[in-house]
Amino acid sequence: MPRAVIDTNILISGVISPHGCPRTILEHWYDQNFIFIISQAQMTELTRVMEYPRLQARLRVHDRDQTHLLHALQNYAETVRVESVEPVCRDPDDDLILASSVVGKSNYLVTGDKDLLVLEEHKDVRIVTAAQFLHELERGSDPSEREKYHRHLEATRGNVLDDTEPTELIRQMRTKEYL
Repeated sequence: MPRAVIDTNILISGVISPHGCPRTILEHWYDQNFIFIISQAQMTELTRVMEYPRLQARLRVHDRDQTHLLHALQNYAETVRVESVEPVCRDPDDDLILASSVVGKSNYLVTGDKDLLVLEEHKDVRIVTAAQFLHELERGSDPSEREKYHRHLEATRGNVLDDTEPTELIRQMRTKEYL
């Protein structure tokens, strides 16, 4: 199953718009078609960005909704700890997201950041746009990979997401009660 770090810009775009590649990528995550890798630093950045007044007005996101989205990421994404960051880009935040991808053994870093996209690859991590990643996802995944992922969730979280009865949180996110 593919492992991917989704840059904050793509994640926020997926939350803002009910259409487009970023939202479809989130739907693929809800359907467990890839393993979402996130660092604690990116969670902090996401929390900070979601508190921007302009973004809150556009999202119509309330504190409760932010809490539920962050809860979903904390519970259904694989969190990695980045202890050292190799300077590669001119923006230290870009270096952090690259390091998260490497530490998380990601196959993909999905971003809209041109400074990252020009790298194309970094230490076996493909750096792709949302459209490129979506193309890879829609090529299909092996059903046995989904079973492995369920076992992974069970081992790491003590919770398996059932295809026929998703958890209440994921159901609400899918029906856009939170997003």
